[in-house]
Amino acid sequence: MAPSFRSLAAALILALGSGLGRAEAQATDSTYGARALARFLDRNHADTQLPDSLRNMTIGRLDSLADQYFVLLDDTATALYVRAFAGALDQLSESQCARLGGLSGEKDEMHLVTLLALVDSATVDTLLLVHELALLAAARPTPQRVGTQEEMQAAIVRLVTSLTPDDQQRFTAIALHPPPSQSDACWADRTMFGGLAKFPSADLGPVMRRMTQRTPTQ
Repeated sequence: MAPSFRSLAAALILALGSGLGRAEAQATDSTYGARALARFLDRNHADTQLPDSLRNMTIGRLDSLADQYFVLLDDTATALYVRAFAGALDQLSESQCARLGGLSGEKDEMHLVTLLALVDSATVDTLLLVHELALLAAARPTPQRVGTQEEMQAAIVRLVTSLTPDDQQRFTAIALHPPPSQSDACWADRTMFGGLAKFPSADLGPVMRRMTQRTPTQ
């Protein structure tokens, strides 16, 4: 699931350089994610509403699902995705957080199956629900509105100016001096997605599509 968000993180940092109430973590059961993922795949394989190309989903293919189909999510589902991702970042260690967000420049990406073992059951369920919604959207694709450049810039300003002066200074320093340290990368990721998670769904959906520079296609 990470690629789209890695692109978003880079877009935000570049935009800033040129110019959340977070959920409380629950006790994590490292085996719950694997069990939930197995149930998800069983439902997927049995869903006759999906064409064969989507019904025969594998764990490996789920990692590329974000780049392929999440752009077709409606505003509500997109906001759910962002909020689940923000919640996941908060539950990870600093090194895991930096790895998932991608700002630290680390080459290896965190696979979905790994992430599901590290977060609480509520986050697991939400992440898998959004993957299910993405598959349904791919089966019945409806292009979604992409925000304008002006909307994206306004969202960035809104996000940054919502921070304290000290945090604004830190965020700007990270933007102007890449790549950030592991600590700074994690902090920036949590700050960005925590801030975006507070946006109303109707604002967040179009802005997300513009930030990731993806155009909905059928």
